[in-house]
Amino acid sequence: MKKYLMLGMLVASIQAVAVEYSVNVGLDPFRRTAVESTDESTDESADIGLSLGGESIWSKDKLKYGLGLELRTETSQDNGWDNFYSHPIYGVLKYNVWNDYYVLGRLGRVFNEETVISEKGGNYFAFGVGKSFGNVDVELVHEASETIKEGSGSNLKTPLDLFKDGNLETVSVKVAYVFGRTIDTTGPEVSLISQVEGDKVTWTYGVTERKAKITETYLNGKAVPVEADGTFSAEGLPTGRYALEVVAVDKKGNITRKTEPVILVDKNSEITEKELKEFVAGERSLPIIVGYEVNVTELTDVQKKRLQDGVYVLDGLKGTLSVVGYTDDTGTDELNLMLSKERAQTVAEMVKKVVKNPDDIKIVTVGRGETNFKVPNDSDANRKLNRRIEFEFKSDSGEVIKSEEFTK
Repeated sequence: MKKYLMLGMLVASIQAVAVEYSVNVGLDPFRRTAVESTDESTDESADIGLSLGGESIWSKDKLKYGLGLELRTETSQDNGWDNFYSHPIYGVLKYNVWNDYYVLGRLGRVFNEETVISEKGGNYFAFGVGKSFGNVDVELVHEASETIKEGSGSNLKTPLDLFKDGNLETVSVKVAYVFGRTIDTTGPEVSLISQVEGDKVTWTYGVTERKAKITETYLNGKAVPVEADGTFSAEGLPTGRYALEVVAVDKKGNITRKTEPVILVDKNSEITEKELKEFVAGERSLPIIVGYEVNVTELTDVQKKRLQDGVYVLDGLKGTLSVVGYTDDTGTDELNLMLSKERAQTVAEMVKKVVKNPDDIKIVTVGRGETNFKVPNDSDANRKLNRRIEFEFKSDSGEVIKSEEFTK
């Protein structure tokens, strides 16, 4: 008993530094012992047995190696032999052949309960196959233990002696639960590239893994057909940010999502090259609408175009957009406050029409009247600059996008 406690402590200390460790339960539907005498060989099939064990495993690529210990129920026959116990401690190698199917080999020693015919210890060999199902391993193992005393025919000296007489031969089905195993949920590798020619963009996509496939494609969040040739094209789109997302699934059900964004600029757009570069670099800003005539709330065609070209930065985002109106110092405070609110409301209605994802953008309008002047109200030109609309967007993820810096 003391010996087994020491073995258990040894295995437990090894498990503390192992990558994985497992507990297994085994059913031995076949056990056979054989004893050679001077005149004949006695071959006996033993009762069905059970085992309880554990392994400590390290991994390197497809190879796993470690140490294990098993405790078996007693082996008994009907020929009058004394029943005996046989417990192996061993080193183990496992090699992943394909798709979590693996082969294994064991080499070690058995510790037996000494009886009339059984040794205190001897050699132990085993080989088998297994399959991993997440954290559960199922193995079929053919084992041979040197348990019979020399005078009775023990001859398990090498693995080649596995089927010779004088051994305890076992075929066992083992089910193990593995602790510490990291399940690979990495999805398939996806290739996704884009090519822009004017106002036309073409995405090309595919998967490198043989049994993986593209199952879904989305353009700016809206489902589009998965094309058999792995291409998707769009043209004639207004200025804006467009992204194609592809979803791929492998044979294990692992999923990969990949997105390829592009910027399209309508040939009639007034967006500047600087604004385009800032957007591509992630330095996004919203437009500032200036140039209102006195007491006018409606947008001019130029202002409408400026607004339409500028709100593309909200494509694909979710959050709250504040539309803030300002006036110059002409008129009463009450009139200017009302005028700034009406201008903000008019712009908000326009934003709802031109933004590509209106359901994702909550719009709040604010009028601040004759406050926060950007330039002195000392000329008609400066007052026209102060009559303006500014924006501030706060996304649900915490990103803040404000109106561009004011310049005269």
